[in-house]
Amino acid sequence: MFVLASVLLCVVPGFAEGRLDDGRPARTALQVQRVYPAFWQGAGLVVLYIALQLVFGFIFSSGILEMSAGMDISMLGMTLVSAGAATIVTAIGACNVRARKLMPFVGRWMSFLPGAAILSLGISMVCLVPLDLVTELSPFLRELAEELGAIQADGATLIVVICLIGPLIEECLFRGILWWGFEANYGPRKALILTTVLFALCHLNPIQFIPGIFVGLLLAWLRWHTGSLYPCVVVHVIYNSIVVSMSMYIPEGISLFTGRTILGVPGWAVAVMVVLGGGLLLDLGLRVIRRLPAPCLTADEGPKAAGGHNRRRPAAGESAR
Repeated sequence: MFVLASVLLCVVPGFAEGRLDDGRPARTALQVQRVYPAFWQGAGLVVLYIALQLVFGFIFSSGILEMSAGMDISMLGMTLVSAGAATIVTAIGACNVRARKLMPFVGRWMSFLPGAAILSLGISMVCLVPLDLVTELSPFLRELAEELGAIQADGATLIVVICLIGPLIEECLFRGILWWGFEANYGPRKALILTTVLFALCHLNPIQFIPGIFVGLLLAWLRWHTGSLYPCVVVHVIYNSIVVSMSMYIPEGISLFTGRTILGVPGWAVAVMVVLGGGLLLDLGLRVIRRLPAPCLTADEGPKAAGGHNRRRPAAGESAR
């Protein structure tokens, strides 16, 4: 029933939101042709993605496939692939738009690699301090962080799942399909906020919510200003790789309140240097990305072609076609 409700929420047009060209709310579906997905349809896709993870996780772990206990990480990967593929196929079918338009992999990903590497290192450094702060203050969150760290230390298979499969699926869904509809219906600024919030909530735990907000804002900004998913995927892959590596080699974090020193430097001083250094790297990475020629979508590929929010309005004295 939960999965069925999610499907209805993300495909039934009646749940969509939209606005007329003059900014007034659309009262009926006949007044304006909305671009799929609107906000509630997008939220429904996220709920569907989470629900399918639970369903496939139950199937793969219930003995139906006769998997051994040592295949937990592989089952996680199979669950993510199955749930992500099913959600994306559902969205593409509801959009009735070619997949390459919803998920524009344009340009060359190698051209984004230098700036993406700098951005990923910067955002991981910026997120480290608030994450360490909340885990130090809350015993529950500290225990949750230790459990996540223990899972992430299991080996190469998890690295593939978290650092490659997860980012690719999440970028196709959040900065691909959801961005397509949200930008068309509400404009890029609101799309940036909405996709970021849904992205952070999708992780379903407070440990990942705070970094999810920071990372989501950066990835949405890249999607907005480059018109391509390549930089989003590259940054996401590198960021997750850095986080997994840190969880393996720095399991105790930077310990702001325990008095532990790193190379003879107090934890609080390390925190200050990490935040300042991360901010400088973010600025440098954005400058590098901005200098690249933007692989903008052609007129018939972007959400403008679907009659959405960004459609140019006729000037004064110009007849609308």
